[in-house]
Amino acid sequence: MTYYIYHIPGVKYGATQNMEYRAKKGNYIELYGSNSWEIVRVCKTAEEADVVERELNIQAGYEWNESRSYLNMLAFAAKGGRKPGCTFSDEHKQSLGNAKRQPKEIVDLIRNDINIGKLSFRAIARKFKVSPTCIYNIRDKKKGY
Repeated sequence: MTYYIYHIPGVKYGATQNMEYRAKKGNYIELYGSNSWEIVRVCKTAEEADVVERELNIQAGYEWNESRSYLNMLAFAAKGGRKPGCTFSDEHKQSLGNAKRQPKEIVDLIRNDINIGKLSFRAIARKFKVSPTCIYNIRDKKKGY
């Protein structure tokens, strides 16, 4: 399989197997204009695409949280559209679990803010561009944090 990492400047990095379909489904032409995106990398596995997409979004300073992970999106899509007998590999399941976690340096900064207690959890989530659920998971040391 081939996975494409695309970039919509000023908006996000994303991953897809079919850029034409993704652009149509996401209304990219209407929202950003024709050819407003560029393919920046080609990956051979969904796991690789997930890691690259995450890293590029974080490096570029785009909003990121675990719900945006490519593997997470594949899992959501699979809940309603998976064909009978189609299963995830153990490697895919493990990568999906890892993709939901924030990088250690972000987790350490979030823990520091939680311990200081000056900001609400919602404010911390906004500060680090993650979901409030992520903040609670870090506080409660869930999902491997």
